[in-house]
Amino acid sequence: MSLTVLVVKSRRWRHGGWVVLTLAALAGSHRPVLAGASDMHLRWGEASYGYRYNPTHEPAWMGEGKALALIARAADGWEACGVRFRYEGITDKPPGAMDRVNVIGWRQDGAKHSAWTHWRARRSTGATMEADITLYANVFDEYRKRGLNIELELYKSIVHELGHVLGLAHSDRAGDSMSVRVRTRPEWRLPSDNDLARCRNNYRVAAAEL
Repeated sequence: MSLTVLVVKSRRWRHGGWVVLTLAALAGSHRPVLAGASDMHLRWGEASYGYRYNPTHEPAWMGEGKALALIARAADGWEACGVRFRYEGITDKPPGAMDRVNVIGWRQDGAKHSAWTHWRARRSTGATMEADITLYANVFDEYRKRGLNIELELYKSIVHELGHVLGLAHSDRAGDSMSVRVRTRPEWRLPSDNDLARCRNNYRVAAAEL
């Protein structure tokens, strides 16, 4: 079997045995995705995602425990569609390493996007083996210099990336957390009804079961 890597802008290369996707927040061209769409056909067994946090390169101004609290808050919003998130502690493993450890962590470099999700899944079944989220400190440093509500911006990015972790593609609906349109309203956005409907569809969870 071959490995296909998708970086939203259609860059591809091959390896053996896995499908790997790298998805950026607010990135790339896309097609409309409506409630009930099949999305990426990728999902976690038992609808459960366990992750570790790597604080290396976390900005000093973030404040101890703040990023973890925002991750937990974002995860709580997605649990309304029947999935479960498990925090499994601190790690020194970097995000994006594809080492079978789910990591949410930071990098400090010249990225143009606030965050990326790195996927690894079996091509034959769509069963997810790993999903990491990289948060780019340099982008949030710039947001802070511009006077933006930095906790709000980080929260919205995490909500968006956790949607990718759950197997959701981008949406064209401006009110969705999975939308790639610029989100300017200063709100603590939880997943929209459409986001949650797509999540339930991906995991085949009926709303009546929640």
